[in-house]
Amino acid sequence: MMLLSVLALGVNAVEGTAVKTAADFAGMTADGKYYLDADINVDATYATAFTGTFDGNGHTVTVSVPMFAEFNGTAKNLTIKGAVDTSATAGHTGAFANTVNGNASFEKIVNEASVKGYLSQVDKTYRAGTGGIVGLILKGAVVFTECVNKGEITGHAAGGIVGSYDDKDKTYTADYAVTFVNCENSGHVSASDSTKVDNAGAAGGILGIGNKVAYVTFKNCKNSGKIEADKACGGPAGGICSYIYTDIKADGNELASFIDCENSGEVISADSQAGGITGWSRIKAEFTNCVNSGNILSGINASNVSNGYCGGIACRVSSDKGALSTKIINCLNSGNVNSGRDQAGGIVAYHNGGPIEFVNCTNTGKISNETNQTGKAGKAGGIFGSHGQNSEAKADSPAIISFTGCTNSGEILPGKDASKDNYTGGMFGYIWASSTQYATAEKCVNTGTIYCLKIASQIAGYTNSTNTSIKDCVGNGKIVLAEGGQLPSFIGLSSAVAADYAISGNKIVKDDGTQYFTYSINADNSASVVELKDADPAKLAVVEAADAQAAIAALGAIGYQAAQASDPGTVTPVVTGDGIVWVALVAAVSVLGMGIALKTGKN
Repeated sequence: MMLLSVLALGVNAVEGTAVKTAADFAGMTADGKYYLDADINVDATYATAFTGTFDGNGHTVTVSVPMFAEFNGTAKNLTIKGAVDTSATAGHTGAFANTVNGNASFEKIVNEASVKGYLSQVDKTYRAGTGGIVGLILKGAVVFTECVNKGEITGHAAGGIVGSYDDKDKTYTADYAVTFVNCENSGHVSASDSTKVDNAGAAGGILGIGNKVAYVTFKNCKNSGKIEADKACGGPAGGICSYIYTDIKADGNELASFIDCENSGEVISADSQAGGITGWSRIKAEFTNCVNSGNILSGINASNVSNGYCGGIACRVSSDKGALSTKIINCLNSGNVNSGRDQAGGIVAYHNGGPIEFVNCTNTGKISNETNQTGKAGKAGGIFGSHGQNSEAKADSPAIISFTGCTNSGEILPGKDASKDNYTGGMFGYIWASSTQYATAEKCVNTGTIYCLKIASQIAGYTNSTNTSIKDCVGNGKIVLAEGGQLPSFIGLSSAVAADYAISGNKIVKDDGTQYFTYSINADNSASVVELKDADPAKLAVVEAADAQAAIAALGAIGYQAAQASDPGTVTPVVTGDGIVWVALVAAVSVLGMGIALKTGKN
């Protein structure tokens, strides 16, 4: 009997006062411990900041308003249904809580309710946050574990789990980290129909926007819902998070981490950044084992596109006024990426910040500027689209863009205007270069088709620095001249001296369409125009298809390796006051097992 009681305590894991009616819910004390003992309807928001524990105990709350105005406690084991519409009132909205302003934990909260929030900014400080679970996080150590949104979310800063995380005080401390573990969104998340005033809107599958933040982690999070932001809202869209920003301009311990995250939903931004995992990561960031299979589009059904470009994993990374680093390791894009402006990349579209590393990344999707409505040059790459000048990247903080063990098998297409300087490449399209900002590529492979409208390469479209290094890469795809196409080359440049580039051990397949080893678009640099037939074989060898395949095999394990992905079930537990529940459960199971063993022994 004692054993059964202990086991029951561990399995049920409910403590505190039972809530059976809406009146019980309204009468809770703000720091108490409560559990649902029945399904209830809530049509009045709990107005006091709640700091206690609310255990749904597997029950459902049907809502017509947000459950809590402010929640700084522990919530778990709850399903929310119904519909919430606060679009007539300036403020933040979540089906569970409008705001979080302190330490909080959310575990196994499932939202199925539709949530429509205010469709503009609350004031010049805040975008109106609208989320499936929480509208706005202001500060605190906040953890979401196994939380799910299935409802349609519409708002100014809209997110499947959280609308906005905005630390206006800029505390920038690890004590105020926000973490999402094993969270999912399958609902339609939209910032469309919202209005840009001082701040653009944004839409993300898990988090809508993170502004003035320093520590954010997404671990094993997934989005399968459609994510979109229209031209009126003027903002980015991301399968996991649309936009993360920090005021910090130099690398430190601060970090946004995306680990084992996946997007399979369509992501659309009419006039801003669109990315399978994030639209714009404007913070030191790491992406590890992330996968996108959704189609990523920008500039769709919008005229006068000014900022619409897109990437399979991230559209844009790093800061435009600092030297923040980005690492992208073992990531895969298989979705089609179609930019409405002039940058598109299978992994990243655009960057003009600090150093960025691509390691064992793979693109298999079609990458293009086919919707380019700007008349600008198209820059597209299987891994990376374009790097622009960063005047902040001095000699002591160089912006080196490196590619190691990356592969592309997708089609890469330029823009539509043959009069512009279109750049396409299997690894990258265009990299603005200097003595401190340049590209390196080693043991990279292209087997895709690269379409040429101006400069095109199986590996490196254009980069203009004598610090450029391309070693042991293999091109086993082909280059096809588009109408008006001109200069298929192994590498394009302008004023730099091609002979000074560190190029060695590379191979391209015979008759792939390449005409030049190096080609300078600067008429005064004719010495750097070298036809393929005159290339030094130690730098670039033209080989038969079988030899190209053998060279690829000799490189070993490169590109995205699914087997390398870490176990998504292994997460660091967050210690809370409910830890005793799990101890009780483990103890009960252990005692039960011992009892069975003893009984078996007697038989």
